[in-house]
Amino acid sequence: MQEGYYQAPQSGPTQELTLMDQFSDSLAITKRWMTVFQVLFIIGIVLCFLAAAGMLVLGISTSQYETAGLSVVYFFAGAIYLIYVLPFVKARKMAADYIFRPSADQLGLFLAANARLWKIWGITTLAFIGLYLLLIVGLVVAGLGAAMFAGA
Repeated sequence: MQEGYYQAPQSGPTQELTLMDQFSDSLAITKRWMTVFQVLFIIGIVLCFLAAAGMLVLGISTSQYETAGLSVVYFFAGAIYLIYVLPFVKARKMAADYIFRPSADQLGLFLAANARLWKIWGITTLAFIGLYLLLIVGLVVAGLGAAMFAGA
């Protein structure tokens, strides 16, 4: 080889392959975190349903129907956790499919599942923020009303 001879940098496919390898590694880490959250949500669902069943049995057996009625809240909490865990399951499965069979189709399926996951999280988060604000306003109004009647 002569001195001063210019060698062009390597072409696109090698660089693209390196980028896809980095993407696959990042997706594998994302898949692991999705698994952690999925396990936590499943534990939360099981605990909510067990607590609800325990409250229901305890409330009915001791004739404390308020306790039995409170079990409904825990059943709903478990159902809300279930709404959160299902998109995680699907997105995690799509991530695993892409890692084991990398293709543009698998990548598109993962990205669509990931978009649905965060859409559900966003909508429910906004709904809960709205419910908390309504609860706070309701408590303030009830407190002011009680203070007015107590002072009269």
